[in-house]
Amino acid sequence: MKKLLSLVLAVALLATMSMAALAESDKELTVWYSGGVNGKAIRKAAELYTTANPDVTINIEEVATSDRETRLTVALSSGDMSGMPDVTLFQDYSSQKFLQFFPGNFVELSSAFDFSQFAADKVGYWTYDGGVYGLPFDSAASATFARLDYLEAAGYTLDDLKGITWDEFIEIGLKVKEATGKYMLTETNYGNLLMVLVKSSGKWYFNEDGTANMINNPGVVAAVETIKKLHESGIVKENSDWASYIASLNNGDAVCTVTGNWILGSIVGAQDQSGKWGMTNIPSMGEGFGHYSSNGGSSWVILESSQKKDLAKDFLKIFTDDTFNTFVINELATVPTYLPAQNLDCIKAPYAFTNGQAVFADIMDYTAKTPVIEYGPFNSEVEANMLVAVEEVFAGKSVADALQTAEETVNFLIEE
Repeated sequence: MKKLLSLVLAVALLATMSMAALAESDKELTVWYSGGVNGKAIRKAAELYTTANPDVTINIEEVATSDRETRLTVALSSGDMSGMPDVTLFQDYSSQKFLQFFPGNFVELSSAFDFSQFAADKVGYWTYDGGVYGLPFDSAASATFARLDYLEAAGYTLDDLKGITWDEFIEIGLKVKEATGKYMLTETNYGNLLMVLVKSSGKWYFNEDGTANMINNPGVVAAVETIKKLHESGIVKENSDWASYIASLNNGDAVCTVTGNWILGSIVGAQDQSGKWGMTNIPSMGEGFGHYSSNGGSSWVILESSQKKDLAKDFLKIFTDDTFNTFVINELATVPTYLPAQNLDCIKAPYAFTNGQAVFADIMDYTAKTPVIEYGPFNSEVEANMLVAVEEVFAGKSVADALQTAEETVNFLIEE
């Protein structure tokens, strides 16, 4: 009888301990991220959330973008989601591939967030079959960042770059290079700029039926022709890698860069250049094309396999918090896509690094003006083949022939 009683008590104790452990794990989230700014942001988000909710633990793991997407693809394909996080960062360009190829594996978020309060361009990435599956984070609105002192040395001001065409940009660049010896633009393989140019046309690379559309796409043709002109002009510092590109900004080799505003976080790394930078909209490719675009950016996604979806949704609400967004702006030089953040004092305030320009307010304005376009699931395939097309054009192939080859290759990959 005593042995039976002891066994019953032991089982009861074990059950109590198991329930306690389960309760504790119910208050624990695992989050995957990649990138320096994203890491600082998610750690601040976790700090703020756990301060307000001390019974919650946020486990933050850095997983490189390519590794993260590969591991998720393998897990989703096999159906074995063990080891996967509750929340993960996603590059926006990968959104439709995962949503369309793995439907039902991501948590729809409209019940937790009012997406009219976020930039429409960013929401568009994660909209699928009537639902929204990603919480937008950083604005990727594109801009022209320019060294004011170099422009002044050649007789120009920032206003001379506002609302111009790329032909005018090249003309100014030639004069600036002659006066200062500096390259007007710095680039790495033109991949980022290509995205900016195509999107500024208000369209993307695909037909309505999902097939690739390059050769008969005015925006794509104009983009490659513009890059050809830039390459041949001699005003571009063409870097071999990303580190060299960033160095060209920080060491004063280049006057401008035209890309997503997230680059500001790297530009401000050279504190000795404070007050020497300004920002304006991007050049257009000519009549019928715009001065606003975006490039890159990320969003936060909750996996359907998570056992703590409600906790994950509640945690992500920290991205709408004023304290968090003030930190992101002041400390990371990153602009959120949560539109009410435009009312924060730090958004409206003059920014010393950009010579007192209220650059964050301007970025929010650019974000609102960025075209909303339809993205297909084959963006990585398009990007890879468009870079090949650009190199072929540099080598002497006609734009039409290079784009014809790229379009045929991408359509072959789509049909596989």
